[in-house]
Amino acid sequence: MFLVEDNNFLSEKSKDYIENVILQNSFPYYYQSSATYNDDKNPYMCHIAIKRPEERDDGEKFNSTYAEPICNFLLEFCNKHNIKINEILRCAVNITYNSPDEYCPIHMDHEYEHKQLLLYINEPIDKNSNLIIYDWDGTTKLKEISPTKFKGVCFEGRPHSIKYPEKGDRIVIVYTFK
Repeated sequence: MFLVEDNNFLSEKSKDYIENVILQNSFPYYYQSSATYNDDKNPYMCHIAIKRPEERDDGEKFNSTYAEPICNFLLEFCNKHNIKINEILRCAVNITYNSPDEYCPIHMDHEYEHKQLLLYINEPIDKNSNLIIYDWDGTTKLKEISPTKFKGVCFEGRPHSIKYPEKGDRIVIVYTFK
């Protein structure tokens, strides 16, 4: 499965929420010292709306008061494309910017089967801060996608990476689900 949707799956209400809540100065982001669990020393800022299942407390559903409206964006995408969601595994708003490395390490978001949606919510200055999706071998590039505001990229959990922006930032909502 691989889908790219440019700007025509979100409702006007959702776009308004992104513009007037998530992209505002009062929306909280938290420093993360490493882009992956490999301690790669590429910092970024993150707002975790739903923690990974293995990191949640018993009965914990949301990690943020913003989680429910943010999850609605995933539902809009999946409803349009008839994709069934059994469980949202993780949801986070990530801000990446220039980093010590040119690329994020190639990684998978979970060690178990999952799908993911990346929803770009800003118009990056650096149009080359691409998402790169690899074959299962982790070396063969399958797709390279440039970020554009309100673009959604959905794919089966595969090895992937990003090119860090040389200027400005790249803001994306990352969903993993099954």
